[in-house]
Amino acid sequence: LKELLSVKGASGTKPCACCKNVLYRKGEYVIDPYFVDALDPDTSKWDCHTCQTFADSVDMIKVASAVRGGVFDTLQQSLGIVYDADGLVFDNVLAPQLRVPECIFWDWQHSLVGSGGIAQYHVNAFALRLGTAGLTLADLDEFQSSVKHPSQLGSGLPKTFFRDRVVRKLGCHIKAFASEMILAIAVLGLMADSVVRPTGTLLPECDSLDHLRLIVDLLKKGYGIRDHLDVLKRELYDHHVTFCTLYPAYVKGRKWHIMAHIPDCISKFGVSLSAFAPERRHKISKKRASHCFYRMGCSLIRGELCAIISEARAPRTYAH
Repeated sequence: LKELLSVKGASGTKPCACCKNVLYRKGEYVIDPYFVDALDPDTSKWDCHTCQTFADSVDMIKVASAVRGGVFDTLQQSLGIVYDADGLVFDNVLAPQLRVPECIFWDWQHSLVGSGGIAQYHVNAFALRLGTAGLTLADLDEFQSSVKHPSQLGSGLPKTFFRDRVVRKLGCHIKAFASEMILAIAVLGLMADSVVRPTGTLLPECDSLDHLRLIVDLLKKGYGIRDHLDVLKRELYDHHVTFCTLYPAYVKGRKWHIMAHIPDCISKFGVSLSAFAPERRHKISKKRASHCFYRMGCSLIRGELCAIISEARAPRTYAH
């Protein structure tokens, strides 16, 4: 999205392409009540872009690009847009058809369960917090090895998953794939219900984990989630508030703000999308890479690419 829309993303003062008044680390910049911190869970405070207001911002960058300097750099930083003469949003023909930000559908997979997403921080924090209740990572692994998952979810987690993947450092996230996170959240939920809650300890932590479990279950419904958007919004808000209270050192990044956009994206497009489906095709390239040795793979891939390009460039005849 950063490349396609010529936006700064998290490196900009305004990290969201959809919102005009959301700032990353608001306290470092202004106190004006119009502006909202990206970590604020109250979506009613947002002043969202329309296609016209985003186009106006792009036009401001275009005009300022004629005179480069400090003012131009400040404008790019403030608007969160990077000047690119060849960019889609700067093209007079394509930009009106692209219709930013109406075309944006945020990906919950990377924002929640993958790539340092919210759930990865939550699972790491909860696993370490269990230590105060006398439960070790080895206990977690022993428990999860006894859990039988549905066959469509694969063979389950590795035997030493929590011992190997949990980072024993404050403010860090677990090292895991998105599909593994789905299983890990389910396992921790089962342990919270059957082992932790009956002892009367860590009840707020278990309640916060329940919000995360329900969010994941809802997002996995596919098209069925369209009937539960109000529940999803409420759970996202409650999870945000409880998590920030319990684990302040783990509240990082702008993915909290992105997740708050998900219900509106589903409502607007009438479909639930994520990167799970297209990323399953990665197995095609991974299968080839597993048979490569040293740089031989580079030569093989380069040769195949050349063949594909040559075929594409070859003249073709068409029957009328």
